[in-house]
Amino acid sequence: ALKHEDGLAKGPVFAITQSPDGATWIGTDGGGLTRYQDGIMKTLTVKDGLPSNRVRALHTSVSGELWVGTFDQGIAVLRDGKFISPKSNAQLLTQEITALHSDPDQSLWIGTGGNGLYRLRNQNLKQFSVKEGLAHNHVKSILRDKDGNLWIGTFEGGLSVFRKGQLKSFSADAGLTSPFVLSIMEDHEESLWIGTAKGLNLYHDAPFMPYTSLDKLPESIQLAVFVDSQKRMWMGSLGGGVSRLVDGNFQTLTVGDGLSSNMTFTIGEDSKGNIWIGTWGEGINIIKPDGIDTLSVEQGLANGKVRVLYRDRQDTMWAGTQGGLSRFSNGSFTS
Repeated sequence: ALKHEDGLAKGPVFAITQSPDGATWIGTDGGGLTRYQDGIMKTLTVKDGLPSNRVRALHTSVSGELWVGTFDQGIAVLRDGKFISPKSNAQLLTQEITALHSDPDQSLWIGTGGNGLYRLRNQNLKQFSVKEGLAHNHVKSILRDKDGNLWIGTFEGGLSVFRKGQLKSFSADAGLTSPFVLSIMEDHEESLWIGTAKGLNLYHDAPFMPYTSLDKLPESIQLAVFVDSQKRMWMGSLGGGVSRLVDGNFQTLTVGDGLSSNMTFTIGEDSKGNIWIGTWGEGINIIKPDGIDTLSVEQGLANGKVRVLYRDRQDTMWAGTQGGLSRFSNGSFTS
């Protein structure tokens, strides 16, 4: 595992992304932002101009700039080696930034943990809250679909969409299994899959189609939704293991099938097509054609509670955990 002594920031890892120059960026809660490239790590903190050491979200914009969202000091962009906050950043202070997304027109969308959604365009911020029709002011996720529609998942109010400049919201009365939307993913058929606190929903130019325990989906909170390179849908859950959709039917893997835990928090895929499952407490499970392997602290994983999995353009797998960062390359964890 990569340690603080190697230059890694201290604290739980909340976000990982890669910039066009090939550098991998790791955002931590309390330790600042770490840059990794060519085996060298460097951590940037408030002493280097970062607005806060509590990083919650990272996003590489369409133009290739790195945006940082923090827990308590708004946002900043890394430009020419310096962190710059927009003039309107004062409106975002004391707000937790939960999600970031950029448009081709250089607009930046900012999700917050209590004040709704903001759009930053030409240094000006515009707020979209429940007053403007947003489903709820606690934004959990943002996704732009292939048609250019912007979808916003909220923690208590359901789902909202910006379509042709109009904001529309959906909740349980529209067919969602729960107003607690935890994940959104678009598949190869341009259908949306929405993971909620009470199951899964499919949306494709029609009312929401719910999937619950009646469809052999585990009766648990759907924490993660992932589409692999073979166009298979995977779902991670809070206590129900991991499920995959095969030929219209759900198949679920649990500890009885070889998983180390049924708390499956995040999902990824390596360059060989193996599916990586990050669990909350029992490390990483790698689902291969011939079985399931487990990577734990005994194999060098920084911590058994895995928050995020990320595959970079060099096919290196990164695991952000509650206790720091791990880098998996050439069959083993390296420091």
